[in-house]
Amino acid sequence: MKFSATTLALILLPVLSLASPVAEAVESDEGPTALVSEKRSSEDELFKRADQYCSIINVSTTVNCRAGPGTGYAMKAYAHNGDKYYFTCYKRGECVNGNCTWDYLKAANLGPC
Repeated sequence: MKFSATTLALILLPVLSLASPVAEAVESDEGPTALVSEKRSSEDELFKRADQYCSIINVSTTVNCRAGPGTGYAMKAYAHNGDKYYFTCYKRGECVNGNCTWDYLKAANLGPC
């Protein structure tokens, strides 16, 4: 009877896998790190964040840039689909399609963050 190397490997594989070393779990008193959110004095406050260079996506032609966080504010500029802009802060406002965050577009020059 002749054994091939493949047959021998298939027979020994389960035995050899049991012999492989596994790192032991280290006991620790530390739990998961709690996330701390930024304190907010009011819902109308603007929140500074690191500048984000983002593309305008998922719109047919343009996005209206408004003077405030809602569709009732005056339109000050518009951004084209696919163009990239710097966003510097955000504000909670009117929810549109489930999104309640309105981002500040630096290029629109609407005032300080």
